Amino acid sequence: MPGNYIFDEFVFSKEFFILKSGLVAVFQALNDGSRQILRFVLPGEIFGIEPTGAVHHSNTAEAITVTSYCAQSIEILHRFQCENTGFATRYINLLERERLILLNSLTNIGRRDALSRVAYLLMELAVRSSGDYPLVSGHSYRLPLVQRMIADATGLTVIHVNRTLTKLRSEGYLDFHDGKLTVLNSARLDRLVDLGQGAHAALESLKSEGY
Repeated sequence: MPGNYIFDEFVFSKEFFILKSGLVAVFQALNDGSRQILRFVLPGEIFGIEPTGAVHHSNTAEAITVTSYCAQSIEILHRFQCENTGFATRYINLLERERLILLNSLTNIGRRDALSRVAYLLMELAVRSSGDYPLVSGHSYRLPLVQRMIADATGLTVIHVNRTLTKLRSEGYLDFHDGKLTVLNSARLDRLVDLGQGAHAALESLKSEGY
């Protein structure tokens, strides 16, 4: 159910998870009650894998919508890596794709202003969920987020996110409300988030289907 934790920080880590449907947020909680969303997990993606030797989860996974997922033993994952070359190759690709998502998130939070930061987050999720890139002007993409989640993922306050979404709409970049993103001008949106060659290549790779 929405709001339920699939696993919690510091809980013993003995399983990993494959999301079959829905949306999951993976985050770290701070002592002041705030949190940083590290990534959103989409159907077909794997989450909950910890480094070899780790005994606890380092973050928390929360269901954003009604979800369906499969839990598997970490021991099975390790055995498949050793016994199946094809699986091992796919697993490496999985880790590289997740690394790319996290590096893009780091760049987004650290170097972009609020307007382009929120725009990039919504762009990336639309690309990953739809397989479209570049995004198509006039098209709508279902992203079941609320402003608090966008704030937690971008390091902004909810009030700032609200003002930013209003500005993105009024200046003709995108419209986001009620969990639906509508691209108003795809070319202008690309220019706003200052996509260089590396970022274009990253979004191209992220538009592929899940793991």
